[in-house]
Amino acid sequence: MILIRSLEYHVHNACNLACSSCTHFSNLGLKGSSTPEELDAELSNWSSRLRPGRFALLGGEPTLNPRLSEFLDVSRRHFNTIPMLLVTNGFLLHKHDPSLPESLERNRIRLSISIHHAGPTYRQKENEIRALVDDWQSHYKLMVDYRPSARKWRNWFKRTPMKLEGGGFSSKPEEILPADEGKPERSWANCVQKNCHQLFRGKLWKCPHVTYVRQMDEQFGIDKVAWREALDYEGIGPESTDMQVEAFFAHRAIPACSTCPTGNKFFDLRSPIHGVDE
Repeated sequence: MILIRSLEYHVHNACNLACSSCTHFSNLGLKGSSTPEELDAELSNWSSRLRPGRFALLGGEPTLNPRLSEFLDVSRRHFNTIPMLLVTNGFLLHKHDPSLPESLERNRIRLSISIHHAGPTYRQKENEIRALVDDWQSHYKLMVDYRPSARKWRNWFKRTPMKLEGGGFSSKPEEILPADEGKPERSWANCVQKNCHQLFRGKLWKCPHVTYVRQMDEQFGIDKVAWREALDYEGIGPESTDMQVEAFFAHRAIPACSTCPTGNKFFDLRSPIHGVDE
């Protein structure tokens, strides 16, 4: 059994919020949604070989997938004992009541709610989410945490569509450009997602950035020269030997790491709620 820090899976690619500089590119309108059957098939090739320190279902925004509760059942069937979490912004939890809290309790999966802004409109919505979850907890034994995701929000790109004051965005999705500082070792050392390995299209991938950039290219047609290192990168498939898989997880920087910055470029995230300027 190969021990790894974590493994993540996109339940849904799009998001109902628009957080500028999202490393999953979910703010840019990525299309596509997985099915429980697809997850089952992908985990069938890996769950007997890998033991993640945690397995996370996320997106995008996973609650946009109407079959969300089934993903929890599939995940727990493959990983019976490891910690699991469902990462969501919580805005659409009410659409999965009561199937979701029942499944969270049954499968012993933590509900992890990410907070992406401190403005009044977002705070009002957050209070509604907390009230709903408090009610769930009065009826079910749930593990819940709230993560302040926007506290140190970073810009990972040289150019990315940024939400502007007064509305609108600074550029089009296809105009996104990588940091491209040409120092993969330093970028890897600076990376906060170095252990956020992805299960995508049956393969294991190093991080969200180099995983979902290919979807950006498929959907929008991004600059293939600027993104060459990331687009040339390929995940590792289940046909690989255990030795090859262990080497994959042990490897530090790769050429594609050069597409990320070598230092932190923090900025104040504008409200990710569509139509709200705060």
